[in-house]
Amino acid sequence: MNTPYPAKIWLAALMALPLFFNPLSRWQYEPDKVALLLALTGLLLGVTFGRGNIPQPSKNRAERWLVVFLLVDLLALFGSEMPHWGLWGDPAWRNGLLLTLACAIVFGLAHRQLFSLERQRPLFQAVVWTSMVVAIYGILEQLRLNPLVNDEDTVRASATLAHANLLAIYLAMTMPLTLTLILNHWLRREVGAAILILQGICLVFTYSRAGWLAALAGMSIWAGFWLWNRGGKKLARLVLISTLAGLVGLFILSMLPPLPGSSPHALQTLTNMFRWKGATAQIRFLGWEAAADAFQERPILGYGPASYGRVLEWHLPPELAPFGGAEAMGGRIHNRLMEVLIETGGLGLVVYIGLLIAVFTPIIRQVLSSSDNTIKIGILAAMSANLVGTQFSFESSVTLFLFWVLAGMAHAEPPPLTEIGSIRKQPILGIVVTGLGLLVMGLITGPDMLVYRGESQCGKSTDCDPIQTIQWAVDFSPTSEIFEMALANALAASGHDWQAGGIVLQKLVEKHPTIVEFHQAYALYLRRWSASTQNNEIAADSIDQYTRAIRLSPHDPDLWIDRGLVWLQMDEPNFALADFQQSNRLLDDYTRYYGAMSVYASMQGDVTAAQSWQDLATAAQRKWDNWVWRR
Repeated sequence: MNTPYPAKIWLAALMALPLFFNPLSRWQYEPDKVALLLALTGLLLGVTFGRGNIPQPSKNRAERWLVVFLLVDLLALFGSEMPHWGLWGDPAWRNGLLLTLACAIVFGLAHRQLFSLERQRPLFQAVVWTSMVVAIYGILEQLRLNPLVNDEDTVRASATLAHANLLAIYLAMTMPLTLTLILNHWLRREVGAAILILQGICLVFTYSRAGWLAALAGMSIWAGFWLWNRGGKKLARLVLISTLAGLVGLFILSMLPPLPGSSPHALQTLTNMFRWKGATAQIRFLGWEAAADAFQERPILGYGPASYGRVLEWHLPPELAPFGGAEAMGGRIHNRLMEVLIETGGLGLVVYIGLLIAVFTPIIRQVLSSSDNTIKIGILAAMSANLVGTQFSFESSVTLFLFWVLAGMAHAEPPPLTEIGSIRKQPILGIVVTGLGLLVMGLITGPDMLVYRGESQCGKSTDCDPIQTIQWAVDFSPTSEIFEMALANALAASGHDWQAGGIVLQKLVEKHPTIVEFHQAYALYLRRWSASTQNNEIAADSIDQYTRAIRLSPHDPDLWIDRGLVWLQMDEPNFALADFQQSNRLLDDYTRYYGAMSVYASMQGDVTAAQSWQDLATAAQRKWDNWVWRR
């Protein structure tokens, strides 16, 4: 009943993705992990073709829903502002259509290949042992004992996953799997208990509320179904009631005044679990508010894959400005359902919910219909942890891959004998598919490393031309926009060639006139150029770019303040004052507004007023620091 399948590649993928990071990346680790995921997916599919285990059409409902969701994604892609961006995704996260395609392929292959406990066991073990290494790395990082990391400012453990929330969801998924291995006698109890402790400690050090909720959900579901399967229905109900009571208790604690800033970080995070005002929670609510406004404009097919970062700028709430504006969200909405809604519209959300139902329903039925199904319980708990965590955070390529591998395992069934007896090898097709996966990896990581070299290493070497190196990245990358901004800055910094850099950014905004970030970057560039050369004509061009950005994002107080500062630079105080006042109407008690007014008063020669405004700025900043980032 055995068919050839690439067992070693499955193992390598589950181990390499969480552990790998590229020290030559300017985008932390996530784009490199996505690139590796796409390459490994191509390799899995290519080797499958080459060995003759050709995927046959399936009657699996989840697989059909995945195909429909891909089609909706494709339709949304063609209607997006930047189709190439929607295909590849944001340069920092690479969350475009290709990643969704990889998930569909992974599920399809796992569904056909990982159909026996004999095949699944080494993969489960690889996941758990790898998570132990990641957890140790994160603990050492938090304790500042990691010899590979020299960061005295480390506050939250992120290990090799680049981001604390991504690490937390990964650990939340692997903890139920560790328990499953222990109870299934695939791992010694003492060793398994040690791994669980390491996972738990590292999870605490992430200080991620989304990750903690994901872990609570995963472990509660695991305990509830495990007890239910063994006849302990009363205990299972007790687990459910205790979990709900704990959540209610945490909600009540979150409504009380926050603990003093000197309290332990973990305790502050726990008691502020459901506090919405301040820090990360309020950022999420503001982002969701913007998403609701945006949905009304494109309710059917949305704005296209990987578009949320651009959409947010058009609907930016003023209250998001003190947190860093659109950058506070990192281009991600921190809610998977709303992300689907914005990127593929109401049609995409309906299909996605149908996909989740098709994925989870058979697993739940299997768990409830069998008294000895520890493996399926572990899979269900791990997938549920991911589902909960991604409603408050965003997806990692590591957890995304793990989710669909587990889903494929849960849905897997042995192929019919007729399929086994008619194996046809297609090595040429296998080589082509593998090559495409490697090519995609190169198109993502190559430009990234070139720009890193141009921005850092070339600054220390006389033999390296940073301009040429970054230009190669621009020419090579399928999403060259972010590298064009790096090229413009390098041109200005290298020999003060402001004009050449300005031409690069001018072409960028002409090519993409609706993208706020590009107008804002060009306006700031022109502002610095005009200040360096004392040229009011260039400052006027900066005003023009800020004006275009304001038309696209009229509720961003920072844009009004920035344009007002350029008006001051051009000795136009009345226009500057009007812009500052508009910013204040959008958002009162804003530190930057008081600072801008202090500059305005100083330029008017009113030293007393300038000091008064500065005092207000200091007080507003102190008030902000007193409650912001309270976990």
